[in-house]
Amino acid sequence: MSMPTFPKNDPPLSREGSLNEIIASIAAEELSLSHILNTQGENLQYVLGTLPGLDEAASQDEVLRVNQSVKDTLSGIIEQQMMLSSKLGAALKAPTVPGPAGPAGPAGPTGPAGAAGATGADGPTGPAGAAGATGADGPTGPAGAVGAAGPTGAAGPRGVTAEGEARNGATGPTGATGPTGATGPNPTAAAAFAANTQGPDINVPSYSGVAIPLPDDQVMSADITANSENTVFQVNKKGVYLLSYRVNLTKPAQVGTKLMINNMARTTSSVIPAAPTASFENQYVHLMNAGETLQLKLCAAPLPGLSPKAQTVTLAGASLSIILLKEGS
Repeated sequence: MSMPTFPKNDPPLSREGSLNEIIASIAAEELSLSHILNTQGENLQYVLGTLPGLDEAASQDEVLRVNQSVKDTLSGIIEQQMMLSSKLGAALKAPTVPGPAGPAGPAGPTGPAGAAGATGADGPTGPAGAAGATGADGPTGPAGAVGAAGPTGAAGPRGVTAEGEARNGATGPTGATGPTGATGPNPTAAAAFAANTQGPDINVPSYSGVAIPLPDDQVMSADITANSENTVFQVNKKGVYLLSYRVNLTKPAQVGTKLMINNMARTTSSVIPAAPTASFENQYVHLMNAGETLQLKLCAAPLPGLSPKAQTVTLAGASLSIILLKEGS
């Protein structure tokens, strides 16, 4: 069975119009098929002997022929139905032909303002402006400091010698007698003085020091004695003593002095300078027991952050005084 053809329409039909035309064509073909089916139904009535008005039964050949005709008809109707279904599906899937554009709608309301844009880049630097007018003078500043004294001027000419005889003035009256001073300690009970005036070289090996011999100008009471080298002095009477010493070198050296009591240094009696020194002196009061000894020593003094350094110095002079201030404890 051939496919039906559709006449061309000018102007073109709309989608809805085309569908209506196709559906009408399919309906007409369906109607035609129904007529065919009715005809085959009458043939079956004839073969079965149920057709009104017929008394004669159909022969066997007629039955076979009608049977074959019904089968062929049904087969063709089935194919036709499938084709009609395909046509209807294709018609329903046909693309929509857009219609003409409608009139423009009214303008919508104004939308909200957009966010502020980013700050633009700085523009190029403008040309320099003209120089401003000169400002008024400021107030006068304070007076400056007095300058340094200038050089001494040249000596002036000698003045004229005065005439006449110069005379001394009259002698003034004698001043009043001052008050009597306080009574000093009585050192006569036990006292000693010893010195070194020879100026020997002394090797100072370490911080432990070396004793200074004091063989000169010795004045000692019976209660104070010295050893044969004149480096150790012993007190034989218990009491409070005033101990003082002085040491001078020919030039500054990095050394110090200390007074040893029973071979122990007393911090209050030591002089340990931080820089090279040539003169040392100290005095302090100390309670000594009978039989205790004294030594005056030179010792190597350390520089800050450094160890003491052994060295040789030349002694210009040294002295030691031992005075008993108070006997007993």
